[in-house]
This record gives sequence, structure tokens and C-alpha cells, in this order.
Amino acid sequence: MKTNFKIGQALLEEKIITQAQLDDALSEQAKTGKKLGSILVQKGYISDVEFTKALANRLKTAYVDLDKMKLDSDIVKIIPQEFARKNCLIAVDLIDNNLIVAMNDPLNFYIIEDLRFMTGYDIKTVIAPERIICKAMDIFYAGLSSNEAANDVNKEFSNLDNQMSVEDNEMEERVDSAPVVRLVNSIILQAIKIGASDIHIEPTKNDTKVRMRVDGHLREVLRLDIAAHGSVITRLKIMSSMNIAERRIPLDGRCEIELENSLVDMRVSTIPTVHGEKAVIRILFNPSIDIVQSKKALGFSDKNMQLFDKLIKTSHGVVLVTGPTGSGKSSTLYTIINEIMSDDINIVTIEDPVEFKIDGANQMQIKTKAGLTFASGLRSILRQDPDVIMVGEIRDNETAAIAIRAAITGHLVLSTIHTNDAASTIDRLVDMGIMPFLVASAVTSIIAQRLVRKICPFCKTAYQSSESENSILEVDKSVTLYKGEGCSQCNNTGYKGRTAIHEIILIDDNLRKMITNREDATAILKYAISQGTTTLKHDMIQRVLRGDSTIAELIQATYTL
Repeated sequence: MKTNFKIGQALLEEKIITQAQLDDALSEQAKTGKKLGSILVQKGYISDVEFTKALANRLKTAYVDLDKMKLDSDIVKIIPQEFARKNCLIAVDLIDNNLIVAMNDPLNFYIIEDLRFMTGYDIKTVIAPERIICKAMDIFYAGLSSNEAANDVNKEFSNLDNQMSVEDNEMEERVDSAPVVRLVNSIILQAIKIGASDIHIEPTKNDTKVRMRVDGHLREVLRLDIAAHGSVITRLKIMSSMNIAERRIPLDGRCEIELENSLVDMRVSTIPTVHGEKAVIRILFNPSIDIVQSKKALGFSDKNMQLFDKLIKTSHGVVLVTGPTGSGKSSTLYTIINEIMSDDINIVTIEDPVEFKIDGANQMQIKTKAGLTFASGLRSILRQDPDVIMVGEIRDNETAAIAIRAAITGHLVLSTIHTNDAASTIDRLVDMGIMPFLVASAVTSIIAQRLVRKICPFCKTAYQSSESENSILEVDKSVTLYKGEGCSQCNNTGYKGRTAIHEIILIDDNLRKMITNREDATAILKYAISQGTTTLKHDMIQRVLRGDSTIAELIQATYTL
């Protein structure tokens, strides 16, 4: 595209960049031969969206926001995937005999001619940033590949009855066939592309349903012929070193596979159901999701960030993160470790399983069958001269007692526990058999948290709150709230991504006296609030008022509190 200088001038005229920035970019372009837009974006002088909009204006070409478009699979498939990926383009509409194609380089005559010859349609180009086109292709083609692979498998098994009675040696031959391998890999790849945490493969009376958990909610993505179900389950068992002949009892396994140059770590679990074996794949390491985040990415409010900064400065004691399964507790613990990591301390963890490998930490995974439990592992860690110990979960009295003793003897112990809120954690430890005075002496802070869905930024709209919503939000008059209308970017749910809400209690001398005197959770929380604690409910209310989430999420996340 020989429009660099003109585009640079257009960006100057619109005051998007300065003359110095343009000169710097043109100088680098002369040395490297890179595109001007790429250089400007790489240097942070301009966003790719700003550059592409300016380019569209200069070329008198329509700019399209692919994030807000719902793509029609029949139209996208008109252009072969290999050609689309090679040339960074995607078909977005078909009007009469005109195929509308989003491109990053809409002036490339040779590509347009190839498209016209290949598709038989007249080509009309629109423009979009390369990054967004690639993202749209990743999401769409991942789902398309799964559907195509499913169709291949369904054809292969369409003439067979339900395979539950197929001999094991015959089953192994079938699961090694290309269609089954491609199907399983494409399902996992699709889950990674859309940021799923779990994959459910569920047999029903007539077919097999594939669902994926995204942002905490399951969504159906695929249906398979029931005749293919046994081969898919067996393929997963082989990958996870499970006994393919055993179908009567629940089984667990683990595997690592390489997909698109990334190593994906997964835990596979099967259970027998009335229609056959159901499998759930937990994606322990998804390369598209960063489990170890900066503390800012954890979503703390300003007040909670101040409390968090205080609690990570302690050198000994027990720091507990509490919440239901799937509430991001492990991410918070990993982030704490990341924040306190240094060359002069020894960090040892014991986990089930190790969800993320951290440079600088010595991580150990429990192996119950070999006798390595949280309690036995914790005893061994204490002989390893640790400064910081992370225990994946306090599940029983023995683990709790060892963790408390370790903290009292000068170690910093990080762990998780299952309770509804921060204050009730004290009662939970006492119920486990830990003496109140020991809990008071050892525990220094408690973080309770939940994950809530964020409103999709691509279809976010404002509205005025109703009287009933005002009551829930504890406000006197109508306020502006937000919701997602639903679009292709959020799978028409209105939500995209999740954030955490928190309740943080720092244990001071007065709280230690209250714990020792066995005062109840209500009294402890009331005092903590007077000292700066924000409850989970009120942290969520602030998220709703800021436009981060919705009333529906507030009710779902805090109805038990």
C-alpha cells in the first residue's frame, strides 16, 4: 500500500500524532521496510483502531467494527480458511452478487482478483485492523473446525450402533483414526480460543452434547452422533493414561498436549451415567488466560488495594483466601507469591494439582495413592527451611493444625479454605478443632472473594434504575446503570470476561481478643467494617454503580450473604 506519507499527513492533520512521532516512524520505516501503521502502533504513538479509521477515511473505504458484528458462518465459509488466514481477511456479508470482505489492505488488487476468481462473486472491500480480523478468524474457525471434525466423525460412525459394547482392541483402533483425533484436538483448541475453563462431554439418550464453561457459565457448542461417543471418551482416556477397559467407576487422569505451539495442561475426569461415560476436561493451563496476574488485574477497589498492600508485607502468620470452587482463589495466591518473590526467600508450595509453574518457587503436587497428602507434605516442607509456604487448600484438622503451628513459629503460610465470607472463616477453623487462641495468634488476614461477569464492552448500553433496583443498590433515587444487549463478541450473553469482588479483614489486637473470647462472625464482621473492611455485597454494589457489572450478577453473587 503506497500511501504511507499521505496517511502520515492525514494523522498529523487530525492531530492524532505529532510531527516528531511521524518523523521517527518514517525514519524507522526507511531502515526496516515495515509498514508505517505497524511502526506507529508498535511505538505506542497510536492504536491500531485509530490508524485503521484514519486509513479508511483517507481511502474513502468503510470501516467495520468486527467486534460488534455477528458473522454468518455460511458467508465466512465462502472464502477458504487457508487463503483467509494467509491474507488476513474475512467475509462479513453477501449483498446480491457482492461479497463484502474485511481486509487490512483493501487496495491489494491481486488479492481482490484472486477472491473474485475463487468465489465467483464481485468483491467489495471494507477495512478493519489486522489484530481484530485475526481474532475474529481465531474464534470463528476454531468453532468451524470443531463442527467439521464432528461431521467427519459422525459420518464415520453413522452406520454403527452405540459403541458401549465394542471390544477394547477394536476401540483403540478406531480412536486412533484421524477424524477422532482431529475432533478431540479441535474441541480442546476451541475451548482455549474462547477462554473456557472446563469442557463437558455428556452422553444423552440420542446424541452426545459438548458444553464449555466460559466466564463461569456453561454453553453448548457441539452435538455428536451417540455412536461416536465411546471413541471420543476412549481417546481422552488414552491421552490421560486411564484404563480404557474400566467403565463402571469414576476415573481421573491428567495430560499435556501441544496445540499451536503451546503446551496445554489438562485434568480429565470420567463418571459412569445411565447413557454412558461422561467426561469433564479441566484446562489447568490455558495459554490464552494469564493465571498469575498483577495485583491491579485482580480487580481490587482502591480501599481493598490498600488493605492488600498491607497484608502482603507481613513476614509470618496465616493468610487465607476463601470462596467457593472456581472463585479465583488460586490466582490470588499465585499473585501474592509473585508480589513477594525475591532471591532472599525460600518459597515452597504443595498443591492439588499444580495449576501454574512459577519460576523461583519450589512446587510439590500431592499424590494421595503414594501417601503424599497436604498434611504429610506440609511436615516435609517444614524441614526444607522455608520462608513462605503455600498450601493449596486446608481441608482437615491435621492440615490446619500444622499450618497454624508453622505460622506461629515464624513462617508465612498462604492457603485457601471454603467458607461463605471472611468472618465465618474463623468459625470454620475452630470447627476443625483449632483452639481459638491459636487461631487468634496465627491468622493475620483473610480475603473472601467471588468472580462475577463483566458487561460486554461491545454491546454495553445505559438505562435508568427502577425502584426495586434502587432498593437492592441501597440508593434513594434513580441512577444510571448498564447492561449488555448481546452481540457476537459475547455470544449474545451481554457479558464478556470476569472480575473479582472482595472482602478483606486484617486481624488486629481487638479482633484477636474477640476471636479468643469466641465472639460470633456477625460481631467480628461489624468490627472489621468499622476498621475499613468492605463486605462482598457492598463491593459488588460499587461495581454495579460503576457500570462494571449488572444487578443480576449482584443478586447471583451475594444472595447467600
